[in-house]
Amino acid sequence: MEDYNPFEGINRKLDALLFEMKRQALPKATGTHQKEWGDVAFASQITGYAPQTIYTKAGRGEIPHIKRDGKLWFEKTALLKWIETGIIDKLENKN
Repeated sequence: MEDYNPFEGINRKLDALLFEMKRQALPKATGTHQKEWGDVAFASQITGYAPQTIYTKAGRGEIPHIKRDGKLWFEKTALLKWIETGIIDKLENKN
């Protein structure tokens, strides 16, 4: 029998709330379809992960990125979709 952890449901709800708060804090689209790219600091700001965690996840292929001339680049929309997918997966896989 698995041990019941009453905090699992709370953690899932907090993850969803944090995602929504970050999503609402981002600037709204201006009608242009230009992609917004940034470096590790940019990805860190969007995801809330420490820069070292961003490097680790990129090295493992766990976060969407490209590497050009030895530098990591992250696209904002791809990061937001990656975050959303992870939160939805957590919510759908609740026990």
